[in-house]
Amino acid sequence: MSVITAYKSDEDGRIFEDKKKYNSHLRKLAASRREKEKIKRLQNLQQQWWEDNFYHKVKSIAQLQAAILEHANVFAANALKHCDHIKKLPSPILVKFNKFDLSYQDEVSNSHSCPHDGVTNWGGLGNVPTSYPGWRGRFDYDTAWFKEFSFVYAGSSELWKNTRIHTGSGGGGYFKLHEGSKTHGLQNFGYEIRMYASDWPAMATAYADAEVEIEKQKIMYILKNGSTRGFTYNIDAIVNEKYPAV
Repeated sequence: MSVITAYKSDEDGRIFEDKKKYNSHLRKLAASRREKEKIKRLQNLQQQWWEDNFYHKVKSIAQLQAAILEHANVFAANALKHCDHIKKLPSPILVKFNKFDLSYQDEVSNSHSCPHDGVTNWGGLGNVPTSYPGWRGRFDYDTAWFKEFSFVYAGSSELWKNTRIHTGSGGGGYFKLHEGSKTHGLQNFGYEIRMYASDWPAMATAYADAEVEIEKQKIMYILKNGSTRGFTYNIDAIVNEKYPAV
């Protein structure tokens, strides 16, 4: 009676009669594990960067706008990462905002986007949320670009993909040359945007503090005037004043 020796890989269950092939398979599995662990570490570092420089740092709309411009190179890299047709072209650098209008709302629709810990609800289903607290508005901006590539819409919505700044309706690509230049210019884009409070904890805390302050002001107003008639406030302006761009 002959005995057949076999080697089984505990990781994926594959069985080998040849020990060399078995050992080679184990080495490949180990290399694959190391590569996955490397990618995971890189992803964690990238996520921590966003946590440190945006989600747990930015406290106001004014600070958000300034932080985006300060880290324009990161958003440029993000555009290259998510847009196949511009991978071999220069980075689309965001150079200025022409409009940055956001306002806080108790209910921001999640029909097309949602917070990282939430769900979308395209059909308005009753068994899941139809909105989350957050900010909604629109921005319009220019990216540095080149005349020879003016037909390529670089730096559009890809700038914002996976940044927790969700773009909606909009577009652009209009190209204009810099004054005095024959080659360098700007492309203009504009989008509706939505942001959710749970994605931006530092801003959420700042707005919660502002709401407490507003309630105090309302009580003082009632004590002085007998009712809330004529009492007005702008929570975005309050937060921007307390936490200006740095």
